[in-house]
Amino acid sequence: MKEVKTKRGTIAFGEENILLEENYLDYFRNLYRELWEEGEHHHMLTMFLLVFAITYSAVMFVSVSLLVNLNYLLGFIVTATAVYALIWSIQRKRGFTTEGKISYEDIKQVKFVEGKNWFTCPRFIIEYGQDKRRYISMHSHMIPGVDDRIEEIKSSFESKDVEIV
Repeated sequence: MKEVKTKRGTIAFGEENILLEENYLDYFRNLYRELWEEGEHHHMLTMFLLVFAITYSAVMFVSVSLLVNLNYLLGFIVTATAVYALIWSIQRKRGFTTEGKISYEDIKQVKFVEGKNWFTCPRFIIEYGQDKRRYISMHSHMIPGVDDRIEEIKSSFESKDVEIV
């Protein structure tokens, strides 16, 4: 079974199904592996700056939270949760799922979206079943090895007679 790393996990091409395994912890693991372990010096600097920015933001959020009235903090948390729930429900209404197993027979088409370097990442959109869709997000083109993995996924789909639009 052929496995390829994605932004949040892996995609595996079996005999009859595509197996998708994704979670947010794998997102950070893959990013660490690609930038720190496999990257060059400028990639390591990017990883260091990313960790610094996240740590600094977390410390500032906690510091400000301790100074701000508890009601404001609670309002912020409720608002952030409501926005996340709204985005999640809109995606579900549009037919996007998080299914981990998709049969090749159910796939109607696979669309590849190139994405922009800084704003949107490249991704595959699998349309299958009764108006269902599934994203396979990849890291930005600025991460080393992403273009090779994209080509590997494309060739795996084509070897299973699934057309990429």
